[in-house]
Amino acid sequence: MEWVKDVFSDSSFLKAASPLASYLSLGFLILLVSWWRWRNKIDNESIIISLNTPLIDKSGSQISNSLRMFTLLNCRLREVIENRFAQKFLLRAGEKTTIENPFINLGKNKFSILTLLLNDISSIFALWFVAKDMGAPVIEEEYIMALTRERYPKMRWETTRVMLVKKSWLVETNFTIIPPFEWNLQYPHHHWRIETLRKMKEDFLKGEGSQYCLVLSLVVPKL
Repeated sequence: MEWVKDVFSDSSFLKAASPLASYLSLGFLILLVSWWRWRNKIDNESIIISLNTPLIDKSGSQISNSLRMFTLLNCRLREVIENRFAQKFLLRAGEKTTIENPFINLGKNKFSILTLLLNDISSIFALWFVAKDMGAPVIEEEYIMALTRERYPKMRWETTRVMLVKKSWLVETNFTIIPPFEWNLQYPHHHWRIETLRKMKEDFLKGEGSQYCLVLSLVVPKL
């Protein structure tokens, strides 16, 4: 066993082995963090744009106290926000949300970051903005967007989510008239989203004092 002692006491061997040990340690740490995020259903890599809307009956009327959520876009955060500093700032701000307040407080960076997200949403409807410019019949509605990182129980994934809601529905709906868990929902645990919408409305009605909301116009073809 003397040769083993000689090898490990050889300074050249230690110098050569040190970078390898550091590399393996880093690899293990990355793997451990990935496992922890998977186990706790935390996704820091993606951003979801979620449309929140009431159910519509066959006559085209809204069904009171109903809610459905549709994913318009699910992509990598870096595809929307390329600047690494902005990415880290957003993720750090997202870590400060709570069950009581799921909205990401961007502070003075609110408009710069929300504008990047607004541009991504608008690109989905780009063709119809051109159609409107050409005089084609279209429908235009104002929507409200806000950035969240909800931490409610039984959530499938904790991730950065852009809430998108039609302005008229958000303003006109009374989210407190009946308990959230008595709403017409797709899944029982979605009653938490009713509370998010209530708080979103409350913030929007502050007008210029709104901390989280931004208004945008969306256009679709008139059928």
